[in-house]
Amino acid sequence: MSIKKITVFLSAILVFLNFLSAENEAENSYLIDSIVARINDQIITMSDLEKSIQLLPLLKEQKESEKDYFSRVLHQLINQKILSLEFAAEEQLTEEDLEKVQIKIINRTGSLENLKNLLNKWQMSWRDYLNFIKEYALFEKIIYQKIKTTLFVSFQEIESYYQENYLLHQKNLNLEPRPLTEMAALIENYLLLKKLATELQEVISRLRQKYEIEIYFMEK
Repeated sequence: MSIKKITVFLSAILVFLNFLSAENEAENSYLIDSIVARINDQIITMSDLEKSIQLLPLLKEQKESEKDYFSRVLHQLINQKILSLEFAAEEQLTEEDLEKVQIKIINRTGSLENLKNLLNKWQMSWRDYLNFIKEYALFEKIIYQKIKTTLFVSFQEIESYYQENYLLHQKNLNLEPRPLTEMAALIENYLLLKKLATELQEVISRLRQKYEIEIYFMEK
């Protein structure tokens, strides 16, 4: 075989290998950014899910499996999309709203430097990052303005919880109970959070009925 034919043959092999490499790269990119859920015409991708797990203040619970944790974060993203579609026109985010979320994210990642390293890893600019966290910031703002501000815990509820739960708990542990005056604020906050969780679940359940939701990952 002549030198010219060998050169042509090697060139053809290189072209073929480059084609395979491009195909694999495209396939890997598809897997990374494959759609995991859809809410009407809004989508959530695998990369959205991965970024949320590492960025947003949604920590894995102690006895929670990896599958359950991923599923919980995915449903959080779905709920964010729904509230965004429902209320975004009514609520405008401020710099303060974004700063509150950024403080939580920096605490989650450990430092601003760690956050920047994650953004570099995902090739995200600071603007991309701010756009990414907007739905979570809007979610928290809506929860506070539309739900939390409507909730109320009466002193009767606080006293009842103190008598029926706190005192019994301390007695079972052979611990001296603190007076109601010291525990009232803590009990009020605890009961308020319980009411908030219940109300939020009811609001989300009602809103979900208005949207077409499909999940392609995690629960199949």
